[in-house]
Amino acid sequence: MVLWQVAWIGTALWNRLLSFQLSARLTRESAGAGDSFSMKTRIRRLKDGSKEIIRLLSPENLESWSKDDPLSYEKSIVWLSDIAELPFVRARLVQGVRSRRGAIYLEDDARVVGYSKLTPNAPRSADTNGYIRRVFYLKPGDLARRPPDIPSSAVDPRTVLPGIPGEVVKPT
Repeated sequence: MVLWQVAWIGTALWNRLLSFQLSARLTRESAGAGDSFSMKTRIRRLKDGSKEIIRLLSPENLESWSKDDPLSYEKSIVWLSDIAELPFVRARLVQGVRSRRGAIYLEDDARVVGYSKLTPNAPRSADTNGYIRRVFYLKPGDLARRPPDIPSSAVDPRTVLPGIPGEVVKPT
C-alpha cells in the first residue's frame, strides 16, 4: 500500500514537471479584431515526443464563443513536429472526420505536422455526419520556399492555439 502511494506521488510529480501553465498574450488581428486578450493553456508532452497545447476555458474566453464557429470547439492542438523550427505551416479545415481526438491524415503527399482535438460537446456536421477539425501540414518543398512564394494558407505555427486561427504569414 505504501509503495503504491509513493509510486503514484512520484508519477504525479513527474507529470507536473512535464505539464506547466502559461499565459499566452495574443492579438485578435488574424480574427479581425485589434484588441489583445489572455488565454491560459497547459502544455503536455506526449510519449511519442509530440506536444499538446490544451486550452483552459475561463469566462473571459467564453465571451467570444460562437456555436457556429468550428474553432470554438477546439480543446487542444497537437504538434507532431517542433514548431520552433518551422517558419510556417499550411492550415486546412477538414470536414467529415470520424474522430474528435485521433490523428488526422491527408491523402495527398502532405506531411501532417499538427492537428486539433475537439471538446466532448463538439457537434457533428449535418452534411458529412463527421466532425470539422483543423490540420496543419507541409507539402514537399515548402521549407525551401522563400517570400514571395509562401502559400496563401500559411500561418505562423507559434501563434496557433485552440480556437485561435494564428497569424497569416505574409510574403515580404
